[in-house]
Amino acid sequence: MTEQIQLTLYSFRRCPYAMRARMALSYAKLSYTLREVDLKNKPEALLTASPKGTVPVLIVNETQIIDESLDVVGWVSQQTNQPLDFDVNKHVWVEKLHQKFIPTMHRYKYPERYPEVDQADNLKLVNDFLTSLDGWLETQQKDMNPWVEIALFPLIRQLWIIDDGWTHADIPNVTNWVEAISQSDEFMRVMEKHAVWQSEATEPVIIKF
Repeated sequence: MTEQIQLTLYSFRRCPYAMRARMALSYAKLSYTLREVDLKNKPEALLTASPKGTVPVLIVNETQIIDESLDVVGWVSQQTNQPLDFDVNKHVWVEKLHQKFIPTMHRYKYPERYPEVDQADNLKLVNDFLTSLDGWLETQQKDMNPWVEIALFPLIRQLWIIDDGWTHADIPNVTNWVEAISQSDEFMRVMEKHAVWQSEATEPVIIKF
């Protein structure tokens, strides 16, 4: 990338999918213009860039717009000397995350939306996933692919920010992993609060490395 800021990211601070994009850009040390949006009052520019109106949306240039979080991670990796040589969407643990963990986590986090769900059974599914993930993390140690880590972490972190918290003696590797990243200076910077962007007249927020 040139020194001139070319990338623009539409984001929402608390959205785990947008966190993926910000973490990837931070890890790659790619500077960008941040447009923090209010998802209840989406700016027209966001909807023009991506009519589905979700975040993240990464504008690379006038002809390249990426509006899926894992695709952002994959694209960012290609701008570094550690590019992914596989589709991160197809990584076994990323697939398990989306197919098994996210649906059960949502039911656990928002039980009022799923009155028909037996939360004891649902909680067992969450625990089963985390126990399995804990075993896998133990095998990774320092060899974990950073892009896979970015793909997984923001969604797993969702359990740790529920009001009743989430730690468990039987998943020490997951607990230590989540806490280490959550308390890191890099993640703290990724989670800095910024004013909501409203239009081109809004003072730009430049995230620079």
